[in-house]
Amino acid sequence: MSALEKNIIYMVMSQIKKEDSADKIYIVAARELMLLTGSEIKYTDFQKATAKLVTRLLQGTLPNGNILQTTFVSSAEYIRGQGLIELTISPKIRPFYIDLKKEFTTFQLNIALNLHTIYAKRLYEILSMFKNMRNQKFRVNLFELKKKLNLIDEKQVEINMQNLPISRKLF
Repeated sequence: MSALEKNIIYMVMSQIKKEDSADKIYIVAARELMLLTGSEIKYTDFQKATAKLVTRLLQGTLPNGNILQTTFVSSAEYIRGQGLIELTISPKIRPFYIDLKKEFTTFQLNIALNLHTIYAKRLYEILSMFKNMRNQKFRVNLFELKKKLNLIDEKQVEINMQNLPISRKLF
């Protein structure tokens, strides 16, 4: 996800409530997002970001073992002349947004919005998951961290490893 896509998701997360109806419309004000992030964002950049959010496949295994395939946002509508985007959330993903909101305070959302690169945002998300672990050290090897930050294409690594001479294969 791009930094702008994540910021849009963060803005929705700040508004979502457990008691909201499944068809609730969430509004992201372009001006407010620009003020919070301190950056100028073009209308076309918002359009590209929401287009990706509406089409980006999210897949995961549910606690019951079923595989869920959905999108982050089911629709995005631009209110002409007002700088507002109306977003609806895919009903199957709503419970996950609510769970995420429990983990992020308003303060943390403001911090995440002010991180400028996608890697800083992702690293903040990863470290936030471990913030409540008492007496535990957060350790991850460099290769795993690069995978979590989407810096490594695992398919490309497999191909490259196959092309190495046998004496160079260390794994």
